[in-house]
Amino acid sequence: MDATTIDFLRQVNNDFYARCAPSFSASRNAPWVGWRSCLEAVQDCGAVRLCDGPDVHLYDRVTAQPGAIRRGVSARVLDVACGNMRFAAFLREELRGRHIDYFAVDDCAGLVPHLSGGEGFSACFQNLDIIGELAAGMGLATAIDTEPCDLVGCFGFFHHVPSFELRVRLIDALLQKTASGGVVCASFWQFMGDEKFVKKAEAWNSKAKSELASAGLDASQLETGDYFLGWQNEPGLWRYCHDFEELEIDALVAAACEGGKAREVARFSADGKSGAMNRYVVLQKR
Repeated sequence: MDATTIDFLRQVNNDFYARCAPSFSASRNAPWVGWRSCLEAVQDCGAVRLCDGPDVHLYDRVTAQPGAIRRGVSARVLDVACGNMRFAAFLREELRGRHIDYFAVDDCAGLVPHLSGGEGFSACFQNLDIIGELAAGMGLATAIDTEPCDLVGCFGFFHHVPSFELRVRLIDALLQKTASGGVVCASFWQFMGDEKFVKKAEAWNSKAKSELASAGLDASQLETGDYFLGWQNEPGLWRYCHDFEELEIDALVAAACEGGKAREVARFSADGKSGAMNRYVVLQKR
C-alpha cells in the first residue's frame, strides 16, 4: 500500500470519528468479555506487578469474583487508542485495591471523557495521531510520552491501521512501551466471520468504493481484508476497517516475537453474540 492511500484511509477514519463521535461512544459503554480473559492470561503468566505469584489470583476460580490482591502496589497501564476509556473503568473495577497509573493515547478528543482520578487511580491523556506517527516511520514508541508500562492494551484499533507494514510497526511499538516481564494485550476484529454481517459489509464496501473513488481512492492499493463499513445508515459516512485472518495474526505475532524479545502466552476469541467477534493475543515481553 502506498503512502497516498495510507493517508487517504487515515483521513476517512478521522472524518468518520469527527462526525459521529457522540453516537459511536454512546453505543460502546459495556466492557468487552475478552478483557477479563486478558487479565486471567496476565495472571497465569505472572506478569510483573499485576500479579503476586501462582497462589494469588485476580479471580476466584469458583465464584469468578476478584480475588486477593496485595494492597498498595502500583501498576502502570498504557491504553493505546483508548476511545472513550471503557478499559480504564473496567480496570478500576476489576483491579480495585491495586493502585493504577493509567496513561491513555488517542487522536479523537470527542471520544475521551473528562478524566477523573480517585483513590488508587491516576489518569493522564495524550492526544496523538497514532497512524500519522506510524506512517512517518519516526517511532511511535518515542512519541508516546510515558515510561514502559506493566500492561499495554490496544483494543478495537488494529483494524483501523492501513497496511500490514504499519500493523507490524504498531505491535513493535506496543512492545517497546512494555516493561520487561510486562504484557501486551491486543484485539483483532474478525467481522467477516459473522455470517449475518457479511452481506451488509459487502454492500457497504461496494457502495463506499464507488463514492470514494471520486474523492481520490485508488482501490488497487487496498489489501486483502480491507473494507469500508457504514454507520447507522448515515449517507456518505464510511470507516476503513480491516478483517483479520488467522494467518495474518500469526505473521504479526511472529514479527513481534522475532529475536526472542517476546513470547505469546495466550490467544483466544471473544465478544459479540457469536463469542468470536474479536481475536485476542497476549504477549509477554522478555
